[in-house]
Amino acid sequence: MADLQLTAGSDSYEFTNENNDIWRVAGLQGDDIFVFSRDWGWATADGGPGNDRFEKRVNLSEPQSFTVDYSESPKAAQVDLQ
Repeated sequence: MADLQLTAGSDSYEFTNENNDIWRVAGLQGDDIFVFSRDWGWATADGGPGNDRFEKRVNLSEPQSFTVDYSESPKAAQVDLQ
């Protein structure tokens, strides 16, 4: 279950050190942008229908785990790893 649920529109959310009580965000519909910029810990972004984008901007000196999850998607997901 997500700690935070975005809207059905196009949203953006950044996982930062300051909002470290949010570990999982659900991105519903729309072209959402998820930015992983914590320099420690873990975070999960639950994508939804739309063209979602995931960006990693972190200091790699500490262990991190960033996960993208489409396991609850009612349709197949197409992923473009760049």
